[in-house]
Amino acid sequence: MTEENKFPSLMDLTASEYILQLQLAQTGYSAHIRALGDAENQLLNLAAVPTDPGRPEGSLRIGKNPEGVEGGASVGTDALRLSALRKQGQNGGITSLDLEGRGGPLSFYGKEVRGDGLDSRYFGGSFNAGPFKLFADKNIENNARSLAVAKKLGASVSVPVGPGQLGGEITRESSEFRGNDGVFKDPPISSAKVNYQVPWRRGDLQLGADIFDIRNRGHGFEAGGSYELPVGEGGIFSLGGHYNKPLRGKPSWRAGVGFKTRF
Repeated sequence: MTEENKFPSLMDLTASEYILQLQLAQTGYSAHIRALGDAENQLLNLAAVPTDPGRPEGSLRIGKNPEGVEGGASVGTDALRLSALRKQGQNGGITSLDLEGRGGPLSFYGKEVRGDGLDSRYFGGSFNAGPFKLFADKNIENNARSLAVAKKLGASVSVPVGPGQLGGEITRESSEFRGNDGVFKDPPISSAKVNYQVPWRRGDLQLGADIFDIRNRGHGFEAGGSYELPVGEGGIFSLGGHYNKPLRGKPSWRAGVGFKTRF
């Protein structure tokens, strides 16, 4: 993360904003102190940014607003980063802990949130191999009365086909709920999506379709397309259509033509 996108220039400061930068040449770090605030909101950020992008950076933040106070810290690099945040209000507090990382084709994240009767955890990761991607997510939300678990597995691809770009994705989702009345499992949902975007004539053509299946309940399908054509100085002519076959009920379709321009 560069210094430019982390702190504004001195020309951007207002009367209630103050930034102090100290160059610590012997340590290879720059220390940044930033204060923002008005009568109701105050925020202080302290950051140590390395001159070598490969070294870890760290930051601390302390803030106050009408809803309460908060404090947080973050340390790491683009490859591995750990962050913590605590928010305290009149009705209690929430603490969150985040861990994320990436290396080569792999990336992952983990998050834990506790407080106000909640104990939730979120995990996930992905593997990227050129135009192909595999991913998985798991969410666990727990409170004093119930436990909900949701899982998602999927794969996606995006490849050039002719003059356009073809994309697709398949997923499978499952969920489980545990409460005082027992354990309830929703039927798994499988879905597949495909889309194609291509320049045609002087405009852009987009086509897409989506089909899903809920085990032992049936399936649904929808497809559509649109075309946008620049006209004159800033005008865009568009037309499109959409077909939908829901899990329950009658199929439906719609079509439209439009034009928008700037004055």
